[in-house]
Amino acid sequence: MKIKSALIAMMFLSGVAHAAGCETVEEMDVADAAISKIHDWTDVHSFYSHLRECDDGSISEGISATVVSLLAHQWRTSGQLEKIADKDKTFETWVLNHIDTTVDNRDLEIIVKNATGKCPEDGGKLCEKIEGAANQPLQPDSCTAHAGSMAIRMLDAAGTYAISEGIETAPSVLTHTS
Repeated sequence: MKIKSALIAMMFLSGVAHAAGCETVEEMDVADAAISKIHDWTDVHSFYSHLRECDDGSISEGISATVVSLLAHQWRTSGQLEKIADKDKTFETWVLNHIDTTVDNRDLEIIVKNATGKCPEDGGKLCEKIEGAANQPLQPDSCTAHAGSMAIRMLDAAGTYAISEGIETAPSVLTHTS
């Protein structure tokens, strides 16, 4: 186990783990393990540079959670993001695309506050982009609902509908068993 962990870490840090399509379970496992080792924007950029082909499904949700966590709870590192994004505009776009509806609204609200109230003087453009990206999923007319605000319409034991906060499911998908 220690050897596998060391190999994954070496591949992630050295750039050898460039996945060409991320088609195997092993490649997905490497990407998943790499996400858990991200602590700053340099790590995020390394993931982007070497494993972005794995950016799908649960891996994508993990990256979104990591990006949003850094922006919401480690805003002081946003200068590092700005320096990297200035040199790699496709990375900037990729990061902004990961501020999405799969994350908690409270974190999105914190990001908006950070981007509007704690932006460095020379970081205005990126802060505006971050604010816009965080505001978009907060809009009530956003096409995609996220888990933090979903509502489910379900049949209760008496066969009547009970509404749980969020998005409704079609009655045809619901089943009632006695």
